[in-house]
Amino acid sequence: MLDQPEEAADAARFATTAEALAQCVLGADLSEASTGREVHEAVVHAACRSVPGVEHASLVLARGPGRPRVVAGTDELAVTFDRLQLRLGRGPVLDVLGGAPVSRWRADEAALPGSRLREDSPVTAALTLRLEPPGHVGALTLSGSRELPPEAVGRARTAAALAVLALTADLAGRRSAHLDRALDSNRRIGVAVGVLTARRQLTPELAFDELRRASQRLNRKLASVADEVAATGALPTGPADDQPDEADG
Repeated sequence: MLDQPEEAADAARFATTAEALAQCVLGADLSEASTGREVHEAVVHAACRSVPGVEHASLVLARGPGRPRVVAGTDELAVTFDRLQLRLGRGPVLDVLGGAPVSRWRADEAALPGSRLREDSPVTAALTLRLEPPGHVGALTLSGSRELPPEAVGRARTAAALAVLALTADLAGRRSAHLDRALDSNRRIGVAVGVLTARRQLTPELAFDELRRASQRLNRKLASVADEVAATGALPTGPADDQPDEADG
């Protein structure tokens, strides 16, 4: 099993590689995307540009068994089209979230939920593909006011594969950042434990317990208390330490 530094380094390397591949193929400017929302927006705009006949693109994601939500769209129409399906509980988005790899929809096909969608949205053709980034399930919908050309399906599959890569890179990058923060916090706590062990002749276990109790008493994060111990050589005092002893009798 990898220790935390190696795991963090591996996650960072994977995120960088996946981001580079996604940029090369989709042309998404992921290097400028610093948040998950920006990555989602970059994915839908790149997919819209790369598939012929597509005028709108949208992305729905659900984490594990959680409720799916629309996380990005090239425009309000794309977002509305997906939200309408989620509200109705029918449509190509629901098809792929339910397990279908691809779902095509046309407004003139009565077998699909065309009536309500046709009334509430000017979209007349849509192609939705299932996405499976780590820990999530999603739907990338590419739509327009005309029937999508035959070559759109192959391009859309490529766009979906690269969308998964971009989303995976984002998740890996966030995991790397989380691990880095955890490592930094652990190092700071370790320094404080060392200080208390040396100054108060405590075992590491007892020194950590002193830190933990001070953190709880002061309602401060453990790393914050550890920083003060490292700087002053002593545990911080708080209201509980300053209470006078009750008089006898």
